[in-house]
Amino acid sequence: MKKTLTSIVLLIVVSVQAQSISVDGISLLVSQNNSFPLWLASGSNVTPNLPVSLLSVVEYTENSIGAELNLAYSRVLNITESTIVPAGKVWKVVSAMEVGIQNIYIPVDSLQIGDDYAGGIVFYLDGNGGGKVCAKSHTEGYEDWTEALKSSLLLVDSGFDDWYLPTSSELLLVYEQIGDFGNFQSYQYWTSTDANSNNASHQSYSINMSNGSISSNYSASFYRVRAIRAF
Repeated sequence: MKKTLTSIVLLIVVSVQAQSISVDGISLLVSQNNSFPLWLASGSNVTPNLPVSLLSVVEYTENSIGAELNLAYSRVLNITESTIVPAGKVWKVVSAMEVGIQNIYIPVDSLQIGDDYAGGIVFYLDGNGGGKVCAKSHTEGYEDWTEALKSSLLLVDSGFDDWYLPTSSELLLVYEQIGDFGNFQSYQYWTSTDANSNNASHQSYSINMSNGSISSNYSASFYRVRAIRAF
C-alpha cells in the first residue's frame, strides 16, 4: 500500500532531567524515539511532569454509527497541566515540550492515508490540509449505474451529505491506496466516468477491486457502489 504523510513540526526542548508524563497516575518516560503517539480514551487523566511543560494533543470526537465507532477530527490542544479527556473524545498525544536550553525539531506524523477521518477512510491528501475519503463498507450498495449515481448523491453518513460516485481515476486511487483494508468485495465497482455516451447502449467504466482492472459495462448492469467525499 502506498502511504502519504503530512507532517507538522513541533519544538522540543530538552534538558538533562528525565522526561515523563503521568497517565491515570502511572508515570511514563518519554523521549524523541518512544511513547508517542499515545492514544487516550475518554476519562483518562494525563499530566505533564516537570521538566516537561506542554503536551501537543490531537482531539477526535467519537461518533457511533450502528455497531461501528468513527473518529472525527476535532482540534489540536496544548496541555500544560493535569487534564481529563472529555466524554465522547479520544486524544492522540503526539509530542512533548520540555523546559531547557537546547532546541531540537522532531517531525510528528499527522493525518495519514488510511486514517478514519471526515466520515470515511482517507485515500488522498493534497498536502494543504485537504483530501478525500472513501465511505465505509456499511454504506455499500449493489445497483445499476443510474441508481449508483443517485444513491451516492443522496447518501448521508457520519453526519455528511456531500458524497458522490467516484470517477475512474478516483476509484483507481482508492484501490491503490486503501484497497487492502477498505473491506471491498472481490467484485466490480461503478465509477461515474462514461465509456460510451450513446443513449441506446450507454456504458460506463467499473473497476474490479480485487485487482484494479478497469472495464466498460452497460449501465443496466448491477455492480457494487462505494461513494467518496472531499474535505
